[in-house]
Amino acid sequence: MKEWKKNIKYIVLTIFSIAILPISLWLVAFNIDTAGKDNAEKYFNKDKEDIILITDYLVNSSSKSISIYDTDIITIKDEEVKEAFYRLFEKKYYAINKNNNTIEFMIWSRGMDFRSGIAYSINEEEPTIEYLTNLVPLSEAGWYFYEADYNEWRLHN
Repeated sequence: MKEWKKNIKYIVLTIFSIAILPISLWLVAFNIDTAGKDNAEKYFNKDKEDIILITDYLVNSSSKSISIYDTDIITIKDEEVKEAFYRLFEKKYYAINKNNNTIEFMIWSRGMDFRSGIAYSINEEEPTIEYLTNLVPLSEAGWYFYEADYNEWRLHN
């Protein structure tokens, strides 16, 4: 009995190491980069040169609506713009979309129902994004942090 009590701290430590520690590390790893205005502002400031270059390219394109994913970059003729797309997709941007008056840089996504990131309004009106549930201006005029959550949107519309 005395031997068992002596080893109890090793048993607890082992259980902690096997079960709780990996779960904690997993939660931290996947929640460090969370959606929010402050993080969107950081992304915008860090990647501003590439974001502006791509925005200018999309504003001047003849397409009213276009979605670009990492697999679509090869179709872009302008090498400087192509490199900007590559850099953003390497930094884990999910997609870049142009739809009417809005250019959307999707940074965070949870399946098909939720996405968020940075949006730019081409015509100085608020961006129009499907299933928009949150829109907050960033420090630079015309730029916004957005959230589009289909499930939340559906409940209120």
